[in-house]
Amino acid sequence: MLTTTHRRLLAATASLAVLVATGTATPATATPPTAADAADRPGVDVLTLDDLGDPTDSALDAASLQHGGTPRDHTLDGTITSVQVVETEGEEVLVTLASDLLFAVDSADLGETARQRVSELAASVPQGATLAVDGHTDSVASDEHNQGLSERRAQAVAAVVATARPDLVLDVRGHGESALKVPETGDGAADARAQNRRVELRYRAPGVVATDTETARPTAEPAPYVPGELRAEVLDPDAVVAEHDVVVPSGEGQGSRVRVGVEEVVVRGSVARVRFQLTPLDEFDADGWHSIYALTGEGELYAQVIDPANLTTYRPANYVFLEWETDTVRVQTRVDEPVRFETYVARPLADVDTVDVSLVPQWPVFTGVPVVRGE
Repeated sequence: MLTTTHRRLLAATASLAVLVATGTATPATATPPTAADAADRPGVDVLTLDDLGDPTDSALDAASLQHGGTPRDHTLDGTITSVQVVETEGEEVLVTLASDLLFAVDSADLGETARQRVSELAASVPQGATLAVDGHTDSVASDEHNQGLSERRAQAVAAVVATARPDLVLDVRGHGESALKVPETGDGAADARAQNRRVELRYRAPGVVATDTETARPTAEPAPYVPGELRAEVLDPDAVVAEHDVVVPSGEGQGSRVRVGVEEVVVRGSVARVRFQLTPLDEFDADGWHSIYALTGEGELYAQVIDPANLTTYRPANYVFLEWETDTVRVQTRVDEPVRFETYVARPLADVDTVDVSLVPQWPVFTGVPVVRGE
């Protein structure tokens, strides 16, 4: 069992992993910590990334994890997703639209950017074709609720298509949770639910004979190595730029209140740092300690950075492993004492000043979170 001192140190820190940049590294001059530094920060390791300089080949090898003899490197591959995936097979074309980028939580209202993207996609449908518009949800909430939501979302997309392409014959349906794309089980349930929340456009395009898939998944951009801050630091409540009071969506603490605050998104090299501060407001654990895992619903945590202007989402690097984010189980705190969750995503591809940030799909999205470069 963790000691009280160990738990509180963990609660005040973010992930301690060394980040391996994908760009060219520039060695930095290290400034050793002084005795005064140690006195001001007792018990805190003040080693910085400046002390490490450019990682060597052996250091990069050591940064790989081995599971069952297969090395796994930290990577940003597959963590950036655009709003649509286009698949063609024979003459049939299927366009899958991510509902999380088109609609707010539990909403069927399309924003202006989403309406424009749907209109652009409709332009490629052949003249006079029949276009099927099918709405789908995840399995959260009741069958009746999900059926109605899927119908409203399909109708919203169809209305935009009808305006842009009055020549098309529209077949609009909602399927609720009856046709899940992937099973919503195990550790990847939150990711699976995001894939299941979708609107599909299906049509036939004569002359399309090749079987192909356009992933619409942009590639992360490499950038120069930028040294980071202290490996461990005292949590600063004043760093919060926006906060919501929410409830734990599931698990032992279901219904308990949590205050969640988000800090500025900091771009450094090829990645962007995302930080949340969580404060339990109700007691639900017998020993008085609450982990980030419990506070976020025991498996419901699904951190995302969303660029609403370009309809792009960014998920954490190496999401399955914890080297690029706080250990959600071991980092714990008490009622009215904040704890920080930190993770890293690929740097935004567009030069945006703000993004939206989400921690748990059932919680409100933080909109207009400032993006800063360097620190």
